[in-house]
Amino acid sequence: MPVINSTNNRLLPPNARAADVVEKAIQEIMPIQQNKTYNAFRAQGFECSTYNRLLQGRKCSCQATGKQLNGILGKDGKASSGDINSMLTGAMEFTITQYEQPNRQFPRNTTETSPYAPVNKNQGDFSIGSEGESGDFAFEDIAAGIPDFEDNGPITPQTIDDLAGDFDASVLGFSDVACPVCFGTGFIGGFTPFNSQRTVLTVADVQLSQEAEINTVKRPWTARANSFSVIIKFPRGALSVDVFKVWNSAKPAAATFKIDGIPINSVTDVLRACDGGPHVLYAELNGEFTHLEIQFGLSTESVYFEFPKRSKSSDTSLLEQMEPFQILMSPNLPTVDSRDLIVESQQGKVLVVQSVDPWQSRQRSILGWSVQVRVIQPQELFRILPAKGRVMSKDRTTLMTRDNITGSYRT
Repeated sequence: MPVINSTNNRLLPPNARAADVVEKAIQEIMPIQQNKTYNAFRAQGFECSTYNRLLQGRKCSCQATGKQLNGILGKDGKASSGDINSMLTGAMEFTITQYEQPNRQFPRNTTETSPYAPVNKNQGDFSIGSEGESGDFAFEDIAAGIPDFEDNGPITPQTIDDLAGDFDASVLGFSDVACPVCFGTGFIGGFTPFNSQRTVLTVADVQLSQEAEINTVKRPWTARANSFSVIIKFPRGALSVDVFKVWNSAKPAAATFKIDGIPINSVTDVLRACDGGPHVLYAELNGEFTHLEIQFGLSTESVYFEFPKRSKSSDTSLLEQMEPFQILMSPNLPTVDSRDLIVESQQGKVLVVQSVDPWQSRQRSILGWSVQVRVIQPQELFRILPAKGRVMSKDRTTLMTRDNITGSYRT
């Protein structure tokens, strides 16, 4: 018969029960601590607008011009890539021949260096440096002094130094971009703001007037039109209008707007249409434009950040001499990643996130962000992103004397 020991005399660590109590306490205290940290930022923090870099969306015309051209024609009238290239380049014949086809067809304007050209006086002649029967060199480019030669004929060597020349690349930022529509992300809009709705419509998204012309050679696409219209839904309950503007690349284009036939004269007229339903937006302009940018503020709660002393370097080759620095951000920001943007409201500067150190619990409850940022250069296109809040234009000096009854005065 087995012996059963029913005693509960076990050796336990002294903090066994304390660990269970603390684990449950942390789950209950964490929301209070998050609110406490956020209130600390509200007292002395600076308001800012945060922009998260897009990783997906509609492709911009600066990187997907062929795809957008096919999409404009529609399903019934969709043309092939050869026909589209023929219309763009003006060539009479544009074909691609398979390698297995016995009877090959060639374009009319075949160069003399092509191995399958119908008439090629150099075919079979490997003495490219000697004179022919007519007294001319077989390849005039080689005779002119061009040393390089490849399978498709003579080439002109070009290096980065030849293209850039004496241009100083250090005057630009480390992430400078050239497209004001996608800001180098490849997706229309480029960034998505926190607590705001951002809508960017290109020339392919709006209904242009009949006499309009779309220039598909420029990147991004540019349209010349007197007016355009589009059906758009404004967000329900929008509190502010951050931007409502037509752009011609990086420059604003003068335009007048109408919503459902009613002229827009103030911000109140735009907010009156923010009911969540579709509206007809009509714009009149004179000249070229690339895109329409609309952004609404959806909340009064802002993101706050606090930074220590900011130092400036002695590098005179940069217009913005402020060195990279570290900031602390409030815990109400859901996410922040490298290459995101922060537009602060004190001096109106745009900050590019370089590295991020989140401060969070095991359950990924955010208590704050430690972010390494740099200030963009004035040449970078990030400067055209809308800022939220009031931008201070002058620092307040120290008030030396203050009277308790009459207030401040000068002695």
